[in-house]
Parts: sequence; C-alpha cells; structure tokens
Amino acid sequence: MKTSRRLLCKSCRHQFSVKDRAFAGQKQPHKNKTVFMEIVTKKPIRGIAQIAELSPKAVYDKIDFIYAQCRRFAGEREAKAHRIRRKYVRLCVDRQDYLINWQSRKRRKNIQFTSVCTVEGKTGYVLGHHLNFDPNRNQFDIDDAARENGDFDPRSRKYFHAHPQYWKSDEFYAIARSQ
Repeated sequence: MKTSRRLLCKSCRHQFSVKDRAFAGQKQPHKNKTVFMEIVTKKPIRGIAQIAELSPKAVYDKIDFIYAQCRRFAGEREAKAHRIRRKYVRLCVDRQDYLINWQSRKRRKNIQFTSVCTVEGKTGYVLGHHLNFDPNRNQFDIDDAARENGDFDPRSRKYFHAHPQYWKSDEFYAIARSQ
C-alpha cells in the first residue's frame, strides 16, 4: 500500500515525498478506532492491549498517533471558525460548582471548585472550560501582585488587574460582608 507521493521541484529538480495518508507507517490502522474507543472509556493500557491484540508499545504508539490526529482535527476546526463571517456571535456561559471530598487526611472537609464554561451558541463549540484551581498560587502572592499593580484602587478596571482570574482578599471580605 502506497502511503506517500514523490514530488519534483520545478526550479531545483529536487525530489521529496509527501504523506498522502495520515496512517503512514502504521501496520494495523484498522485498530485505531478500537484503541480510541477504549481510551475514551478509560480502560487501562493492559486492557486495551488485550482487546486490540496489540503489544503495550504498539498501544502507546497508537495513542501518540491518535493524540496528533485529535490536535490536527481541533486545529482545522478552530481555523474554520475564525474564517466564518457572522453578524453576531452568541456566547452561552454556564457556571457549575463541584464539591470534592477532603483535601487531605488531616483536613477532612469538603472543598468547592467553581468551573466556568463558555460555548458558542450556534455551533456548540466549547471555547473554554476553566476551573478555579491552581495549586501553584497562594493568596499572599496574588495580593502582593495586586498591590504593586494598583488593583486595590476602587477606580481600577477589573480587566487591567494583574491577576483578574483570581479573587483578592478585599473581594472575599466584600462578599462575606454582603452575605
């Protein structure tokens, strides 16, 4: 089975090949669908290898291939979305709260995460799904950066803040006082 074309440059007469098919170099491309479906259902690698009758290395190679294909698909879809002319864009935003059990064994209390999702209304394309959790940030660093940037000034605009995605201490206290 031929998987690439040989082309000839007209100016320098140099020959090169271009992949015609996405599955060039794969010995069993018909098993990609099986592996993909098993990944989606969160099966372990050993289980995928057993069902697809592949070695674990072949499963990992197929996962790398599927990942590249998914990125290519998403890139093409996003490129098309930017070229579409619209009179208006309808964005739908939803917020959900997730209650997670126990931060650690020593601190046995529930933790609430808030997630905000934005979807384009006509196509259903998810523009972003953001969770308000960042383990590398702490409140003191955020407040220090806000103080340096002048974010505590009541006249400052939210979108010019140093870290608009994080709550500052004064925002916490304002909500607590209002409730």
